[in-house]
Amino acid sequence: MNSLRNKLSNRKLMQNGFVHLQSYSSSTSPTNIQIPNRKERGPTDILMALESTIRRDPTAPHYKYIDDPNLLPITNLEKRSYALSKEAGRKAAMWVRQEHAEYFQHKVAEPFIDYYAPRAVYTEKDNVSEEILLNNIKSGYVKESLEIYNLLEQNVKIETKLALFELLCFYNSMEQIDEELMEERWYSSNSILEGNNWKECSDKQHLFHILTQEKGDIATAAYNVMITGLIKFNNLVKAWDLYEECKENNIPLYKITYDHLIKAIIIAKHNDGDRLILMQQMYKEMMINNLRPDVKTMNASLHLLSVLKIVQKSSMLSMILNEFKSINVKPSLASHYYILKCFSKSNQLLKTVLTEIMDILENENLKEFSSIEDALFFPHAMQCAYYAKSMILCKRLNNLMLKDDNYKLIRGNYQENVYYRNYLLLHLKLLSPKSFKEVYLELTPHIYTPEMPIFKEILDSLIETESSEVTDILQYLCSQAILFEYTKSSVILENLVDLMCNHCKPTADSTLNKSFAEIALQFWTQMQEANMTSRRGYTYEASTLEKLSLLCVRGGEFDKMLEILSTLINNQNIVIATMSPKGIKELFTACLANGHCEAALSLIEYAIESGFDEQISMGMKVYKTFQLSAAQESRLQSLVGKDFKKYKLNNEES
Repeated sequence: MNSLRNKLSNRKLMQNGFVHLQSYSSSTSPTNIQIPNRKERGPTDILMALESTIRRDPTAPHYKYIDDPNLLPITNLEKRSYALSKEAGRKAAMWVRQEHAEYFQHKVAEPFIDYYAPRAVYTEKDNVSEEILLNNIKSGYVKESLEIYNLLEQNVKIETKLALFELLCFYNSMEQIDEELMEERWYSSNSILEGNNWKECSDKQHLFHILTQEKGDIATAAYNVMITGLIKFNNLVKAWDLYEECKENNIPLYKITYDHLIKAIIIAKHNDGDRLILMQQMYKEMMINNLRPDVKTMNASLHLLSVLKIVQKSSMLSMILNEFKSINVKPSLASHYYILKCFSKSNQLLKTVLTEIMDILENENLKEFSSIEDALFFPHAMQCAYYAKSMILCKRLNNLMLKDDNYKLIRGNYQENVYYRNYLLLHLKLLSPKSFKEVYLELTPHIYTPEMPIFKEILDSLIETESSEVTDILQYLCSQAILFEYTKSSVILENLVDLMCNHCKPTADSTLNKSFAEIALQFWTQMQEANMTSRRGYTYEASTLEKLSLLCVRGGEFDKMLEILSTLINNQNIVIATMSPKGIKELFTACLANGHCEAALSLIEYAIESGFDEQISMGMKVYKTFQLSAAQESRLQSLVGKDFKKYKLNNEES
């Protein structure tokens, strides 16, 4: 129905356009067209035009790392450390500017920008005034504002005290990350606060007490500011108590306060039905007080609905959206985020709902950032596309995110990782390994480095895939596991060597054997380095060492195989479990073929200690293959026992 309505609407617009065009062509002569001498351009138009001619290179790192091309970060930890280290230099410069302000008093900029000058330090009462206090409050300087307020001995106007109280509640009495420190803001914890983060502060309590002693608008503003601050930082219980106090004392509430209180309904009632009734009562209170709901009110209502567990959630959602549509309230990205949250990942309506949302957003300008919850839309929408197993929606969403400046709507490292994690997993589930490799190469490592659980999920998927389709991407994943240092995980290392050794086992004459052997040696080198640097004691998995040995043998690295085998056999205190009989036989055969008697005898001894019963046949093969010295023959007889002596006598007689 929506698609038909859109088609009819588009057709009507086209018809109107044709009519307008015909009237224009009939009334205006081509000779009357006047071309302006100069077209007005913005200061960055030329830069945007140049940018449009450049295609993004997925193999290139982020521009912030270009300063040191020899040390480009690969892992998530390295990216974070490098970015914050670079920003630490900027913070050090800001500290020097502040601590030695006497050397930075020159004002060469015109007009002068106060932000780039050192902040004034106030230590004496004579140097401060109420005007200076108001300027610091306006600039959002929490620490300086409190210091000036105390220097003034709290002798300021009540309106100034209210402004200071608003600052403390809005920022929770804490200094905010400087706007210039983009990397610190990017890598800071999730900006959508969870849990009770309200910071009790004596200054806030003191100001609240003073302000509420006043009558009229000042006391009303103090209650409203306190309630919104408490709910913003998730102290819902105390906020609701203040709301009840306001109702008892007939203190009017602002619209923004109602918006926050709707979110707090979740703790006021225990029954979902009662919560919805309470939300409707708040709508009535707003109507009585002539407060017009807007998109923030709608988002608060959708937020409440998204956390409820009622069965008729779809009908309630439709009712809320229709009510706000009737008063011309247009949904924001946060609205669509909460709409998607109303549907579980197993709900069949999820794909339909996301499709309808995409139909709307693809025809809108998303540059406006109305609330902090807008940043949650793209990551959650991609997660929904993954749950719906829809590649079409995934591509549409990704195209929308890359359109214009929409990427800026992802506001932090955590949201970005959630987005690309689901984007990559969906391609893993629905595409062939060859097609998945193209997507994987485009993203990693400079755009997205898959976390260890995601990397393991990729390997698990390859194990279930036809071996002929896996070989190509397997070598690349092995090199990335080394770069990401994921071989420190015994599970990932075991999966990789199992894929090379068993699942994608090449033929004897294949050149892949040499490549796999080189990779196995790199794994072995990293394992040795980890063993040397480990403080808690390093342990080896016998199955992993076995497969590394087999890969070395198949790739012509027999000497390296002996080194790994020596660790496996001679260091049983740090080796977990034992080799398989099949692996022992293959390594034993390789020792015979390469003429290494001592290694063959060691494998016989290992087989006996591990409880395998092939020692007699293995001993006879050693006796037939090698010219044993007296010591070797004595050792072999002690391993095999009386049966070997009988076999030797029968062989000599024959």
